[in-house]
Amino acid sequence: MNLRERWHGTSGGYSNHRCRCDECKRAWASAHRAYLDRHPEQRERARKRAQAWKRANPDKARAYDRRRREKARANPDKARAYDRRRREKVRATRRAAAVERVAAALRHWGMSAEKATEAAPFVLDSALRKEQP
Repeated sequence: MNLRERWHGTSGGYSNHRCRCDECKRAWASAHRAYLDRHPEQRERARKRAQAWKRANPDKARAYDRRRREKARANPDKARAYDRRRREKVRATRRAAAVERVAAALRHWGMSAEKATEAAPFVLDSALRKEQP
């Protein structure tokens, strides 16, 4: 992870870039807290929604949370490694889908299928670099 990205430590880093570093989590928590302070009706709706879900799934929520906490306490390094692998898998899946969408667009614009498949990752990367400030 490149921590020199400008969005690190911002709520946008957490929500838009799906970064889960400590700085981004803290920024998202403070932004979300400020939002809920400005909109107390949303806080109440979220509380009611959580209570309704817990009533509908009494064993599932508690058992899952309890097992997860126990596993994390027993071996925090293993829990972090699992979370890291899961995040990498999700990112790879999203990237593959994005590359496929770019390749489809290139084919639509008249590029051959082989060249579009080869060029798509580079086109996607250059477009992402241009979006960043």
